[in-house]
Amino acid sequence: MSWALLRAGDQVPAGPGFATILPDGDFETYSEAGYRWDAELGKWQSLEGIRNTERGIGVVGTRNYVQHPSFKVLCFAYNLKDGIGARQWRPGMPAPQDLFDHLARGGILEAWNVEFERTVWEYYCVPVLGWPPFDYDNQLRCCMAKAAAWSLPRALDNAGKVLKLTQQKDESGKALIRKLTVPRNPTKANPALLWTPQTAPDDFARFYAYNVQDIMSEGEASLRIPDLCPRELEIWKVDQRINQRGMRIDLKAVADCIAIVEQCVQKYTAELCSITAYHVQKHTDVQGSLKWLAGRGVYLPNLDEDTVEEQLNKPHDAAVLRVLKIRQVLSFGSVKKLYAMRVQTCADSRLRGQYAYHAAHTSLWNGQGVQVANLYKGKLDKPEKVEAALSVIASRSLEYVEAVYGDALECVADCLRSMIVAAPGHRLIAADFTAIQAVVTAALAGEEWILEVFRTHGKIYETMASRLTGMSLDDYLTFRKLHNKHHEDRQLGKLASLSAFFGAWIAGWKRFGAEKYGDDEFLKQLILKTRAAMPMVVELWGGQVRNKFRWNEQPELYGLEGAAISAVLNRGTCYAYRGIRYLVHDDVLYCQPPGNGAPLVYHDPRLEPSTRDYARPWELDLTYIGWNSNATKGAAGWVRMSLYGGVLTQNTVAKVSREYQADGLVRCDRSGIYLPVMHTHDEIVSEVPLGVGTAAEFLSLINVPREGCYDAEGRPWPVRAPSADETQRYGKWE
Repeated sequence: MSWALLRAGDQVPAGPGFATILPDGDFETYSEAGYRWDAELGKWQSLEGIRNTERGIGVVGTRNYVQHPSFKVLCFAYNLKDGIGARQWRPGMPAPQDLFDHLARGGILEAWNVEFERTVWEYYCVPVLGWPPFDYDNQLRCCMAKAAAWSLPRALDNAGKVLKLTQQKDESGKALIRKLTVPRNPTKANPALLWTPQTAPDDFARFYAYNVQDIMSEGEASLRIPDLCPRELEIWKVDQRINQRGMRIDLKAVADCIAIVEQCVQKYTAELCSITAYHVQKHTDVQGSLKWLAGRGVYLPNLDEDTVEEQLNKPHDAAVLRVLKIRQVLSFGSVKKLYAMRVQTCADSRLRGQYAYHAAHTSLWNGQGVQVANLYKGKLDKPEKVEAALSVIASRSLEYVEAVYGDALECVADCLRSMIVAAPGHRLIAADFTAIQAVVTAALAGEEWILEVFRTHGKIYETMASRLTGMSLDDYLTFRKLHNKHHEDRQLGKLASLSAFFGAWIAGWKRFGAEKYGDDEFLKQLILKTRAAMPMVVELWGGQVRNKFRWNEQPELYGLEGAAISAVLNRGTCYAYRGIRYLVHDDVLYCQPPGNGAPLVYHDPRLEPSTRDYARPWELDLTYIGWNSNATKGAAGWVRMSLYGGVLTQNTVAKVSREYQADGLVRCDRSGIYLPVMHTHDEIVSEVPLGVGTAAEFLSLINVPREGCYDAEGRPWPVRAPSADETQRYGKWE
């Protein structure tokens, strides 16, 4: 049957489940949000503090984009899947009453990235056009969310190519969007600041056709992608509510910090010009700086962070060291987030749309916008220390800040997290799971000594160090009491805990700073000793050779790598290790971890003779195709990537850890009291009215055992958040 003959409510097989045919829609819009008119230059520029290449909705966020005074809808294509086909509303036409009737009956509307359609409808169409509101939470669905959950690209054009749709997104639309949906720079021949259907009729005709083609492509994509399961649908709805709810930003403190930052830039730029006799006029002039340094006998390949840090420790003359120091100081990237906070925070002082649902292959969220999960932690470990620093910064006197704190930019960066505050009459309650990925790894593997650490004292770094050095745990704890600081070996235990769980070798350990502990031979012996200390984790990774590099080595598929390869070799048969199941269906490898979460998805799994170092003749390389955005794994795009024991373990651990996080977010949101406003991979932050609720009750919503996550004796895995902070400002508190 042709997909065009299907009707709303019909279901068709898709992946391991079904896709429900849903009415869909797509807005095309115009807004000057994210642009600044420069009257002196007579053209549009980026907003103050934002790079001149960055403009528009990506700079200010969806809510600010839609609520900008210049915003308007250019057209809206929709298809009710009632046999009539696609139709389109444009300004000046009668309202789309058939769509209103559908929504009034409780009907569902789907879109690709439906958060945009929701915002346009709720904050423009209802108040400006008089369109009726509806139950946005329950009557909207997102095809992009379905695609992401099935490990497809999040962009419609990329997903369409992967799915080989008959209705592809119109590539010419990108040029039309760049021309018609944003302001234009005037010319003598045409002083207009935007294009209209009257001044560009042919372009608008193509643009309207592009809008209709978009929903044709979205509709076909949707019926090729399985629906979200009920649990995942609820998680997505909570994600949407968190993004809509947003987090409160202290805009006064942001402005104070920016004032200090700009004084720093002005002061150090003037000094840079003076030292270099104006040969270098900005710290961002890399080529000019390299040329000036070469003229002083200092030849550098670049001015990257590591290069500058290394050169600052060498005996250069004072001028060279000062230029390098200015480069280092003014390149403090964290403080640039202040400008993003300023332009993305909405008129009600809330920062919205900061989380991308299912953005990682393992189901984890990714940050977007300001990237609040990656804000500089800083050294101010108590709320009162932050308040003291902000009171000094509020003077807006660079000299005062430097007199009290020395490095003004670092002081500002130390306060970044605490720009996030509770709304008036509320407080923030925050808790994070202790070393959740370490706990989950040990639980999946059955590494009992690690689980016992987390069931009791939780000192995993000290315990790991004890296993590596032979010094007792009590000795490490006694040292801490006597000297009020950790023993230096604790860092070794921390390094091993962070690096060892997923099969990383020397290069992987170096990403956590291992090179400062010794040379490659030292690290090799440390890695081997760490692996010997956790044999069940090594068994979890699995492999294809038993007793490798020994006299009695033999082929054997074992652990996760063995189960995954077996599933690809024998398609349709399920293989499992410690409750982690692998199965190939319709050329997709599924991994179902313990619990009630959706599976991990690996498209087009393939096996080839192994080309890895020291591979035996019988060993195989397992690969799959996925969307790669990690430069360390090769080219970006829909590419073939490797799967082996360490990666399979990391993926499974991250997936299970995410499910604990997601369950906690859902329970907090359901409570109606502990409404989440922020989250990272291991933390939940809720905004709660003063005098309502308790930290203990908040923790009771988070520390709930998961289905299927129990050991052989029936004990739940020791995944828990031990305590919660109640503060007015967000931070990482000791």
